[in-house]
Amino acid sequence: MNTTTKSSVGAKTLKSENTTKIATKSAKVSEAKKDKGSSLSLKTLQVAELFTSIESKREFAKLGMSASLLTCVGSAFFKGNFARNLHIASGVALVGFSIWHHSLYDKNK
Repeated sequence: MNTTTKSSVGAKTLKSENTTKIATKSAKVSEAKKDKGSSLSLKTLQVAELFTSIESKREFAKLGMSASLLTCVGSAFFKGNFARNLHIASGVALVGFSIWHHSLYDKNK
């Protein structure tokens, strides 16, 4: 088997995998269109699933802790009323994100 045959076989395999993915996606879209009783679209359901899973909530809590910690540390180097208020607000946000992050883990482990 020469190299051109190998690459064409690989391309056919890749094309068939992409075709399968597209067919699956179009089937889901057609099912969502058939179900006119619900007002939620497939895209809306995917977004809702993204924000409601426990893993994504944990990631958002970690992201919030990181952002508020960065803001808290960064605002410590500036002077003025705005920097002071920003430092206090980011410290409060850090505590809030930490409590939320802690509450997302199982306490029985």
